[in-house]
Amino acid sequence: MKKAIHYFRDKDMYDSAVYYLTQSEKLALKVNDYYLLTSINFLKSAFHYYERDINKAKIDNDLQFYYAEKAKNQRLIAYATLNKAIAYKDLQMNDSAKLWLRAALLSADNIELHDKAFIYNALGELADENDTIMAKDNFLKSLEIYPNIPAKKNLAKIYLKENNIPKAEELCNEGLQYEWPETKIEFLKILYQCKKLQNNRIAAAEIQDKTISEKDSVINILNINNQKLAKTQFRNFDNKNTPKETNPWKNILILCFFVLVMIVVIFFYKTKNNLLEKEIQSLKQEVEVEKKRNKKFIQAGEILYNQVINNTPISKWTT
Repeated sequence: MKKAIHYFRDKDMYDSAVYYLTQSEKLALKVNDYYLLTSINFLKSAFHYYERDINKAKIDNDLQFYYAEKAKNQRLIAYATLNKAIAYKDLQMNDSAKLWLRAALLSADNIELHDKAFIYNALGELADENDTIMAKDNFLKSLEIYPNIPAKKNLAKIYLKENNIPKAEELCNEGLQYEWPETKIEFLKILYQCKKLQNNRIAAAEIQDKTISEKDSVINILNINNQKLAKTQFRNFDNKNTPKETNPWKNILILCFFVLVMIVVIFFYKTKNNLLEKEIQSLKQEVEVEKKRNKKFIQAGEILYNQVINNTPISKWTT
């Protein structure tokens, strides 16, 4: 199980992670280790999320919940419930997602604070578009528990709609303290709208420049990651195809065998070529004989034709 987790952290070792996870599951099933089976199915669902196969992830979530109940561990049940909610949310089955998120809140004392904050933020995101009061309330509860980025971004958007520019700018400035370029871009977009509403064109233009800079940073990071991935894949391919050191006598024998094969092939084609040349000569001779025969036949035909035209007796001619 530890090996599977270790390999899963490295995207280049994903196949190895899946292999060790499968082996762990077989062993856990043999001894009915429900605690381990719960963790395995949680990790399997993470694999499927990574592949963006949400339906398979949901199946693994169901198994995670089943084994968590078998283990009678409240913390495992709480996280299994939360993962069910996440699966339904990603499948855009909002009613089911809300139901399971509220169920997760009932056992929220058994999960980490940032996960509890995630539940309130998710409930806010799933609130009806017109019900901004409920959404805002959930985002505020989320931030009371843990200062998570998604809740700050969502709440800043609501403040922007309410024309509460100072509050929106405050949250955006807090969000810009984080190092991730993708996060900065989201907050810069909201901040740009704030400056536009204030008719502050100079500040809006500066924010646009910052947004472009952050987008360039994202592109640069992606390019670096792609280059690293390409280099890693090339090294793996090169290692697989690099011949290992072998016995020199073995190489000599292989070379001798190759030379022998070449000699046999050359001899075969040379013999075949000679036979073809002989066959061609024989055919040429047959053609010459046929030409002579045809020539005699034509000459005889001309003589007969002339005798018929000149009323010469032709009784000597055979049929």
